[in-house]
Order: sequence, then C-alpha cells, then structure tokens
Amino acid sequence: MGILRLASDETKRIDLGDEDYLDVRTDISKRDFNKILRALPEQFDADKGFTVVEADEFTVPLFDMLVVGWSLPVEPTVDNYKSLARESATEVDRILVEHFNSLSPTKEETTKSKRPSK
Repeated sequence: MGILRLASDETKRIDLGDEDYLDVRTDISKRDFNKILRALPEQFDADKGFTVVEADEFTVPLFDMLVVGWSLPVEPTVDNYKSLARESATEVDRILVEHFNSLSPTKEETTKSKRPSK
C-alpha cells in the first residue's frame, strides 16, 4: 500500500485493571485530529502543561473522539463521562492523553514526512 489511505475504524482495548477497560479508536482522520487540536488552549505551553480547567476542557473532546466503548453498563457518552467519579475521570483523562500522544506524529516522523518543495 502506498502513502495515501483513509483513517481506519480499528479499535483497541485499554485495560484499566479490576476488569475495567476503555475501547478506543486506534486511528483518527486529519479532520478529527484538527478538531482535537482546536480544543487546546490558545496560549498552550507544552513545557508548563495544562491548568486544571484547560485539562478538563481538552479531555472532553478527546473522550468524545476516541472512546467507543467501556466496561460500564451505560453508553460511553460525554454526559456519562462527565458523571464519572472525580478519581475515575482523572484516570480516564490520563489514559486518553497518553493514547492521543501515541497517535500524534513524533518529531522524527514529522521531519520524515516533509517533502522538499518544488
């Protein structure tokens, strides 16, 4: 297969322990990636990280975009995600940010993908 391809619908299960899990998308489209990036604070500084409010505002669209299933007996909707106990939500947020980072191109991948202009 060549370089061009559409984003897949594949998912993977992330084990959270104690029989809890998240089913997340393993691939996202350019449109979805940009939608998540727009959720970043305007003056985001990666060295300083998020404030608590900024982190909360970023993880909601991250959840909405990536999570397709979970071990709870209710649908993984944004409303249900917002109804999680604080410590549960914090763990889900941590896992989602980690997973999103794994989907983002590394500096090396970004450099390799740039082609010289003609």
